[in-house]
Amino acid sequence: MSSPVKTPKKKIQNGFDASPKTKEKQKRWKPDDSYNLSLKQIREQKTPSGIYRHILTTTASEERFLRRLEWRWERRLEKWTRCSTIVKAGFRGMKCRRHIRSIRHKLEMERQQRNAKAEAVKAFAAGGKQEVLDIISTVKEMNGELWVVKGKVFYIMGDMDSAFHAGQQATSWESWEIDGRYLMACVLVRKRDLVAAYEQLTTLGVLGDQRINTRRLRAYVAARMVPPDFADGIDALSRVVDDCPEDLNMRLHRALVRCCNNDFSGAAQDFTVILSYQPTLDLVQYLRARAYCCMRRWKSAKADFETVLERIPEDPGTLLGLEEISHEILELPMLDESSVEA
Repeated sequence: MSSPVKTPKKKIQNGFDASPKTKEKQKRWKPDDSYNLSLKQIREQKTPSGIYRHILTTTASEERFLRRLEWRWERRLEKWTRCSTIVKAGFRGMKCRRHIRSIRHKLEMERQQRNAKAEAVKAFAAGGKQEVLDIISTVKEMNGELWVVKGKVFYIMGDMDSAFHAGQQATSWESWEIDGRYLMACVLVRKRDLVAAYEQLTTLGVLGDQRINTRRLRAYVAARMVPPDFADGIDALSRVVDDCPEDLNMRLHRALVRCCNNDFSGAAQDFTVILSYQPTLDLVQYLRARAYCCMRRWKSAKADFETVLERIPEDPGTLLGLEEISHEILELPMLDESSVEA
């Protein structure tokens, strides 16, 4: 009886089948080129067989030791994070307390100023102007707003010097400089110092004050100071009319300033707009007739004069205007370059 043929056993190295076929696969293995890896990463990259061999060579006790070590480091990291959070919170609290102590006086002053303003407004609504001044005088440190309120009360009471001083004090605060200078300009207008008032209003324009009341006051001052600046007054009034087209008083004011600036055509247009809204204004009708006379539009002027006479038959100005345009008016011919001798 023949003995059975023995099959040669495969050599196993470190629990890994080291057959020639497997070795050939290991030789042909290389990192995938589709990944963006540096040269160092490619060198350190392990093959799947290398990873499996590492797992087999690591004992259970070593695995437990590594896990305990990892757990201890996690606990220490957790404690360190918790301690650092506590330290950060304490440091922030210390900085916050320092900041509050540094601004405590400022906060107390601001609260006192707010309370004083509220009480002053109530007292002013009740009609106690002197009481408003008494309330404001109790404030230890004044701000720009309180100086403006105090100046307005002095202005209403007629104490112009004190109102001007309050406006000057308010200009020390940048946020209240515009209100302080406007108050100073109003006081100077009341004192008839129009040139100084115009300087303050010019400064307000540089500071960017676009309020309608400022433009109205500037137009008033520009047209009445000596010498007058009609062009600036017309510009200020035009901006007011553009912002508030329903304000017919400002349109009438612009028409009068245009008449002073010999712009009778623009004045007639403004008078026409006013009459389209209020056709029964006899004075505006008379002024438009005078503007037509200056433009030598005699028929239009006569029609306006007759319209005024229908409402006021004995108006002396209208009768005089009709008498002036009823006579034959001899006009000189217009001269041009061809009619002028060299």
